[in-house]
Amino acid sequence: MKLSPRLLAIDFGLQRVGFAVTDEMQITITPLPVLEFQKPEFWNRFTALLNEYKPQKIILGYPQHDLETLNRIQRQIIEFKNRIEKNFTIPVLLHDESYSSEQASDHLNELTPKRSKKKTVQKKGKRDSVAAGFILQSFLKKNSTED
Repeated sequence: MKLSPRLLAIDFGLQRVGFAVTDEMQITITPLPVLEFQKPEFWNRFTALLNEYKPQKIILGYPQHDLETLNRIQRQIIEFKNRIEKNFTIPVLLHDESYSSEQASDHLNELTPKRSKKKTVQKKGKRDSVAAGFILQSFLKKNSTED
């Protein structure tokens, strides 16, 4: 697979996995559809996503609030990272995702302030991909200031 200069960010969750991708100039960020992690077709759909966007790197959100001990989600993220690295030739970088889901929720609440049960369910799915967008934005900002 020939890689493009795109970056793909992942907001991993035990239920849903959110994705966002940059354009080839790494200027714009686009949230992508969420995939259900527990569904049997997850890895086939993830592979299709990689084949479609051909990212040069994967930026995987990783909560770094407690570096002393690994909690359940941190262990799952490391297992997920290892599986990607074993099955694909794309480097996977961990990036602090602290508060990305909260930022995404705040952002979505600003866009759709009225609450309804249907909208809340839709927001949960969108929140994961918007959170991936915030992870990617943070990564790009951090790396542009380090150059």
